[in-house]
Amino acid sequence: MIPKFTQKRSVYVSRNLSNVYELKRVSVIIEDFLSLSRNKQRSVTDEQINDIIQSFHPLIYAEATKKGITIDMELQPNLPRIHVNKNSD
Repeated sequence: MIPKFTQKRSVYVSRNLSNVYELKRVSVIIEDFLSLSRNKQRSVTDEQINDIIQSFHPLIYAEATKKGITIDMELQPNLPRIHVNKNSD
C-alpha cells in the first residue's frame, strides 16, 4: 500500500505537469498569432486586372458548374494596371 504522502505528491506532480503542458500549448498558440501580426516583406507588382480575373476563372467556373450556374466572362480591353501584393503568406 502506498502511503498518503506519496499519493498526494504524485497527484501534485501530475497536476503540475498537466499545467506545464497546457502553458506550452497556450504559448505556441500565442506565438502563431503574433507571427501573423508581424510586418512581413511585401512583394507588390503591377498586374493587369483581366489577368487576375482570368486566373480565378477555373475556380469560379468549377464552383458555379456544381450549382448549375452559367458564367459568361466579358473582359474589357486596356484596363489600368493595379498594385497587387503577390505574397501567399
